[in-house]
Amino acid sequence: MSEVELVIQLDRQTPGSLSAKLVLALRHEIESGALRPGDRLPPTRDLAARLGVSRGTVVTAYEQLVAEGYFSSGQGLGTRVNERLTEIHHYVPPVAQSVPSARAAHPAHQQPKPIADLSARPAWRAAWRKAAVSERIGRPMPVEGDPELLYQVSEHLRAMRGTVRSTNDLLVTAGVREGLSLILTALGTTRGRSLVIGFEAEGPASLREVAERHGATAVSLPADDDGILVEGLPEAVLDAIIITPSFQFPGGGLMPLKRRLELLEWASKRGVMLIEDDFDSEQRYTRAPLPTFATLDDPERGVVATLGSFSATLSFTLAAGFLIVPASIRTMLLPVRRDLGCPVSPILQIALSELLGAGELRRHVARLRRARQRHEVTS
Repeated sequence: MSEVELVIQLDRQTPGSLSAKLVLALRHEIESGALRPGDRLPPTRDLAARLGVSRGTVVTAYEQLVAEGYFSSGQGLGTRVNERLTEIHHYVPPVAQSVPSARAAHPAHQQPKPIADLSARPAWRAAWRKAAVSERIGRPMPVEGDPELLYQVSEHLRAMRGTVRSTNDLLVTAGVREGLSLILTALGTTRGRSLVIGFEAEGPASLREVAERHGATAVSLPADDDGILVEGLPEAVLDAIIITPSFQFPGGGLMPLKRRLELLEWASKRGVMLIEDDFDSEQRYTRAPLPTFATLDDPERGVVATLGSFSATLSFTLAAGFLIVPASIRTMLLPVRRDLGCPVSPILQIALSELLGAGELRRHVARLRRARQRHEVTS
């Protein structure tokens, strides 16, 4: 099993040792379902570097959780979430992922450079070969997307971003711009007027162009290096705001958690949709990632739609991605998707599910992270 990416923030302002705070954070990851029995934890040295703490802090936290029965460890095996967690702590995952029957029958902007273009690796070619002979090719495919692919995407998000969402919260798209078009088409049918969409002042021009093609009025919003300034937002004007919290233009910074919470509270009170472009999120090698807005949002009555893409990790020639949406937004999108259909071919969806199911994408990101860390040590 591939190593899980931990999305953890340690509060250094409140009293208490960092190791104790890390123990609480790791327990929370288990309780939320981001960590599950059998998941492999990052090496202590790697996690310490990402969190900016001493290795001893991480070792102490791991040892305590091993003693409590949450983690297990062994010579040459590393540290994992205890596979007997259900038996010891009566653990039940908070989100029940529905594994499709096919799985039971067949176990198995300014764009950054793709992660070494994974589409050129043998694993991608092997995934295509399996997809070409899959019996799922001849079956009707739901407009939301291939159920097996949705399952694999949900597992990928859990392991890499700490984002625990049901497969019912996911839709397959042909990439970020197609996903945005779907949202704008659906949103436009509910307003009875032209949409007003807010953008970070120096946000990606490509998404602004998509909005304008849909007849929306684009409004530039005040922002600093941490993202949109909540206190400067206009009242009773905006239908949606498009944000890039994982890659703030033009410097590429991360929107801090405090700013994320402020913006989410503002949007929730006013019924303004937040459209999150999760840009460049998996090309962060040296810092622990912050949670997506989808992680912070209410999965039933929320206001966040997260646009995800495989372009930056596989190849820019690959038009495939996904949407994470709460039930309140999903019910608005599905009628439009049924009318227009899903533009991603069945064979591509099946090939992607094979690649993700094999864990190749997570392993590749881990390889690149280790290579980047070695380069920084020697440079």
